[in-house]
Amino acid sequence: MGGKVGDGVRLPSLDAVVARLGHEPTTAAEVELLKAGYWALGQPVRLRSDHRFRESGWGRWLLTDDAVANDLLHHRLRAEGVDGIELRQALEDVSRLIGRRSVFCPGDPRFVLLDDELWLETACPGRPLFVEGPEDEDDDEVEGPEDADDADEDDQQDRADQEDAADWSGVRLPAENLEKRRGPGALLGELVPVEAAMGPLLQRLGILVYADLLDLDLSALSDRRGVGRKKLTRLRLLHDEATRRAAGPPEPVVSSPWEGWHPLEALGRLPSRARNIVTLAGLDSVGALRIWLDQTPFQAVANYGRATRRHLVDLLAQLDEVGPDTLVFGGTTPRSIAELGERYLQRLEPRKRSIFEARVVQGLSLEEVGVREGVTRERIRQLVEMELDQDRRSWAPRVRELFEPALAALDRRGGVALTQTVLDALGGPPNWAIDLAVDLEPVAIEFEVWPGLTTSLEREQFLDLRRTLRLEVEAALEGSMSVSVVRRALIEAGLRTPDDELPLLAEHLLGVTVDGEDAYLSRRGTQAVYLTALRDAGGPISAEEVAHRVDQSEPELEANARKAIVFFQRSPLALSYDHGLWVHAENLPVPLSVLQALAQDCLPEVRAANGVAVSARLLLRDLASRGSAPPGLTPHLLRDALLQTGEVRAWRAGTDVAWTGSEATRKSISEWLRETAEELPQPFTIDVLVAETAARSGYLPSSIAVQANEGVWTLALSGGEHAACDQAFASSEALEHAQAAVWAMVRQACLVSAHAPGIDLTPFGHLGPVLAHRVLWGTAHRTAGVSTRARGLLMWDPARGDSVWQVVGQDFLARHPVGRPADLREHLFELCGLRSDDLPYYLLREGCDAGDVALVCTGWYVDARLGPDEQVGLLASMAPVVRLALGTEDFVRGSPAAALLNEVRALKGGDRLDLG
Repeated sequence: MGGKVGDGVRLPSLDAVVARLGHEPTTAAEVELLKAGYWALGQPVRLRSDHRFRESGWGRWLLTDDAVANDLLHHRLRAEGVDGIELRQALEDVSRLIGRRSVFCPGDPRFVLLDDELWLETACPGRPLFVEGPEDEDDDEVEGPEDADDADEDDQQDRADQEDAADWSGVRLPAENLEKRRGPGALLGELVPVEAAMGPLLQRLGILVYADLLDLDLSALSDRRGVGRKKLTRLRLLHDEATRRAAGPPEPVVSSPWEGWHPLEALGRLPSRARNIVTLAGLDSVGALRIWLDQTPFQAVANYGRATRRHLVDLLAQLDEVGPDTLVFGGTTPRSIAELGERYLQRLEPRKRSIFEARVVQGLSLEEVGVREGVTRERIRQLVEMELDQDRRSWAPRVRELFEPALAALDRRGGVALTQTVLDALGGPPNWAIDLAVDLEPVAIEFEVWPGLTTSLEREQFLDLRRTLRLEVEAALEGSMSVSVVRRALIEAGLRTPDDELPLLAEHLLGVTVDGEDAYLSRRGTQAVYLTALRDAGGPISAEEVAHRVDQSEPELEANARKAIVFFQRSPLALSYDHGLWVHAENLPVPLSVLQALAQDCLPEVRAANGVAVSARLLLRDLASRGSAPPGLTPHLLRDALLQTGEVRAWRAGTDVAWTGSEATRKSISEWLRETAEELPQPFTIDVLVAETAARSGYLPSSIAVQANEGVWTLALSGGEHAACDQAFASSEALEHAQAAVWAMVRQACLVSAHAPGIDLTPFGHLGPVLAHRVLWGTAHRTAGVSTRARGLLMWDPARGDSVWQVVGQDFLARHPVGRPADLREHLFELCGLRSDDLPYYLLREGCDAGDVALVCTGWYVDARLGPDEQVGLLASMAPVVRLALGTEDFVRGSPAAALLNEVRALKGGDRLDLG
C-alpha cells in the first residue's frame, strides 16, 4: 500500500512490514523494520505515514488493530505467583480474552524475554538492582516550590560526592554482608533495575540487591544532607517492596487473573489528554490502568501530571460506585438502536443537542444548521465530529452488539437481504438512529445499496454479483419461465433466501417477477436502475446525463435518453423539473407532501375552467402573489403534481393542464389541428391555423404552436403558406404516390421548376392550376432526396457522388462538345423549364453553389479546345457567374475558374480583364 506525499512522490509499499508484524508475537523498533529494506536503499519512508501502524508505549511499533498484552501478562504473573510463562501460549490466552490479536512489547522494563519464555524482571536471576543508564529527567522535574528545593539539594549533594564520602560510614552496610546477600536465597534470588538517578545514592549505601534494603535504617537518612524528599520517598518504596518480596509470593487476589477486567471503554468519555496518555501507554483495560497509575511516576508519559491522574482516578472511583453502564450511557445499557439514539441525544448539552437534532434527526445541511446557530458550516462539522470522536471508544462496543442481529440475518442469507428484513432484525429503528449508530461505530452493512436491498458485502462486490446474476437469469428464462431457475441461480451464487422473501428479492435484485411457480422478466428492475441514477444525482439532471450514468454502471442495458424519459413518465418518483430536466422525489426543492398539498389547492381553479386548458405558470404566479409558493417550486413540478392527482391531464409539451371531466378535453391538440386545417380556406398560414384552433378548442396558443410547427397535418407551400394534407390528398397512399412521382421527375432531370408549363400535374389536377404547382413544390419539400429553392426550383439532392451542377454540365457537354453561353442557357431552360430571365436569380441568389456553377460554365471551355479569343469572349459573357465564383477568397485559390482566368490573363499579356 502506498500513498502520495509532498509533490506527488509515491512512497514504496509497506506491505512487507505488515506481513512481518502480522507473524511476529512481539513489537519491533522502526529501525529494525525499515533500515535494511528501505532506508539503506534511499527510500525516505516512515511508519507514522501509514495508518496501518501505531506506536506502543515504549517506542516500538505494532499493527493498528493489534493490542499490547504487557499489562495483562504482568497482572497474571503477579496474581499467579509464577516466575515465568511461555510467551506464545500466554498471548493466545490474552487474544481469546479480549477478542483480538495480542502482541508483547519487549521494551517494557518489567519483563525479561529469554528464549521465548517471559519472566518478570524481579524473577530473572543475574539482573543487578542498579543498571547504568541515562539520568532520569523526571528526578529534576520541578512540580512546586518544595520540589524545587529538594531538587536543588539533590544536585548539590551529587556535586559533593567525593568530599562527603566519609560522612556515609555510619549508614553504609558492612562489606562482609554483601557476599552473603548475593548468595542463593538472598531476596529469593530476585534482582531488579531501578532508576539511574538513584544510582549514586545506592552505591554510597552499598545497596545492590533488594535484600540489602531490609537492614537499611531510613530514620538515619532523614536528616542527611543531600537526601531530598523525593529520593527518601523512593527509598521507602524500595524498602516496602523488599519487605513484601521477603514475605513470599502474594495470594492471588482473584480466582482467575482475567476476572473483572473490563475494557477501557467502561470509563466512558475521556478528555483528549487522558485519551492520548492511555494510547501512548498501550493500555487496553481498566485493570491495566489501575496498575499503571500505581506504578508510573508523573511525566513518565508526555503530559501526564497530577490533574490528569486525578481525573483518571475519579473515573475509576465512579466506575466502582455506579458501574460501567451508568458511566457510559447515563443509565441502563440501551437495548435497541432506537433507544441508543435517543439516549445519546439526551445526554448532550442543550446547544449540542440542538445541533445534533438539526443535523442528524432533521437532516439539515451544514450550511442550514450554521445559519441557525450563527456559526460557519465548518464549525458545525467540527462540533459534530469532535463530539462523536469523544464517544466512539465507549459507545462502539454496544453499537457492535446491537448490530449483531442484522449481521446475523444477512449472514444467514449469504450477505444480501431485503432492507425491511434487516430493519426488522434491528427492531425497526428510524433512519436517523441508524445513521448516528454508524457514525459512532462503522459496521459492515450497506443499507439500501440498491432500492429495497441491504448487504454486508463490499459495494463493488455486490454490484458485480448482481450484474452476473442478472445476465445468468435473463439467459436462463429465455428457455424456461420457472421460478426454480431463479432459486437455483441464487443458491449457486451463495444466497440463501427464504421462500416468503424470494418474490421481492428477485424483483429488486434481478428485475424478475415471481408469480407462483412462474417467473418472467419485468421492466421494474431496469426502471430501478434509471431511478437510482436519478436519485444519486442529488438534484435536477437531464435524461441524457442519467443515461450516461446508467451506461457506466450497467453497460449491458444500452441506456439512452429516450428510455430514461419513458421510465420517468411511468414512475411517480420522477418529476419534471424544467425543460429537459428531471428530479427524484427525494431531491425536490420542497417536501413532496408540501407539493401535493399545493396541487390540491390548485384543483378548484382547474375544475372551474370547465376543461379549458390552464397554464401551470399562471397557477404558480397566483400562488406566489398569495405568498403560498415555496422557494424552488417550478411550473413543471406543479404540473406533474397536478397530474398525480388523477383529476387533470396534460400534454408532452408546455405546462398546460385541463380537467378531465369536461367535453372540451376529449379531443387532443392533434385532432383539433387536423380538423381545423381541413375546414380553413386553402392555403393558409400557421398563425391563422393556431389562432383558429385555440378559439375552437380552448387550448392555449403556446401549446398548439408547438405541435402545429411540426407540420404533420399540413403541407408547406412556397411563399410561407400551408395547405391541409387531407385537402391535397385523399389518403396517405396518395401522398406517398405523389412523392414517388416527384422524386422520379427530379432524379431524371436534376433541375426542375415547379412552375414549368409542361410539368406533369396529374397527381394534383383536382386542386386547380395555380394551387397544383404550389402543392407539387410542397410535396417535393417533404420528399427525401429532393431539395427545394425559392421561385419553385426543385433540385436533385444526391447522397454521394457528383453534385447536381456537375451532372447538368456533363449532360450539356454530351450534347454540345463545342458550345456557346447561349447554348448553355438554352439547355438549362429546356431541362428545367425555366425562363431565361429567371436563370441568374436561381443560379446566383437562391442558395445554389456558385462554385459548382462556375465549374459547369468554365470547365467545358477547355475540353472544347476553344481558342484564346473565344475563351475571353465566353468568360466575359458569363461575367456574373465568374464574378460570384471569384468573389470569395477561399474559393479563388486552386479553383478551375481561377486557373482559367489566370490563363486568359497570360494570353492577353497580363492585362486586367473587364468582366463587368
